[in-house]
Amino acid sequence: MHYNQQDIEQSLINIGIKKGDILFSHMNLGFFGIAEGGMTEENLFNIFYNAIFNVIGKEGILIVPTFTYSFTSEEKYFDEQTSASKMGFFAERLRKLSSSVRTKEPMFSVAIAGNIKKIFPNKVVVSEECFGKNSIWDIMHKNNAKICNFNFDAGSTYIHYVEKTHNVDYRFDKVFSGKIKENSKNIDKTVTFFCRKLEYFPDFTKFDKYVKENNIAKTHKLGRGIVLSISCGDTYNTFTKLYKKDKNIMIEKR
Repeated sequence: MHYNQQDIEQSLINIGIKKGDILFSHMNLGFFGIAEGGMTEENLFNIFYNAIFNVIGKEGILIVPTFTYSFTSEEKYFDEQTSASKMGFFAERLRKLSSSVRTKEPMFSVAIAGNIKKIFPNKVVVSEECFGKNSIWDIMHKNNAKICNFNFDAGSTYIHYVEKTHNVDYRFDKVFSGKIKENSKNIDKTVTFFCRKLEYFPDFTKFDKYVKENNIAKTHKLGRGIVLSISCGDTYNTFTKLYKKDKNIMIEKR
C-alpha cells in the first residue's frame, strides 16, 4: 500500500483538522505502508511534519510525547537537551529541531513545535505534578486541543489527566525524586505521578468503540492504516459520561 504527502494532508482535513489547531499525536508511522520517497526516518519525518503544518498552518501547534520516565530509572536524571525520548523516531527528530521546545518534565516531557506562544506566552513552565494543574495536559484541556493519532486508537496520555481530575480509585499519587539539569547545574527535583495500581491494566477498548460508533472521534484511512481525531473536550465529556456508568471503563483487572 502506497501513499504520499498529499494523501496525509487530505486525511487530516477529512478528520476535521484545520488551521490554527493544537494537536497532540501518538504515532506509529511504519504501519501505513510504503511512503513516496522511501521509508527512511528522514523522509517519513519530513512528509508527516510538512503535511501536518500545511494543514494547521503557522498558527497551529504540534505536541508529541518525548517521555523518558527518568525518575523511575536507575539513573534518576533528566536533561531536557540530551535525555533521549522513548517514544520513537518522530518524537526524537521533533525535539531536536531548533524551532521546537521541550518541557522540563523528567517523566512525561513533550516536544512542541509551531506557534508555541499561543499556549506559553512567556516561558515554558509546567507543573511538578505530572497530570495536575498547569501540566501540559491541563494546558491542552484549557485550549481544547485535539488528539490526532496516527495508527493508534482514541486513547491517549491525556486520559490520565482526565482520570486525575476524576480521582479514579485505580490510580494514586506517588512522589518520585531525582536530578535535572538546569542552568548548567544538576538540581534536586521531585514530581508527583498519578500511578496505576498494579492489579489494573489500561484498556481503552470500550472507550474507543463508543467514540467511533457515536462519531465523536473521526477517522480516515491512510495507506493500510488510519488517522484519528478527537478533541480534548469530547474526550473529557465522554469519559465523564461513561465513568458514571462503569468505573472500570478504562481499565482491566488482572
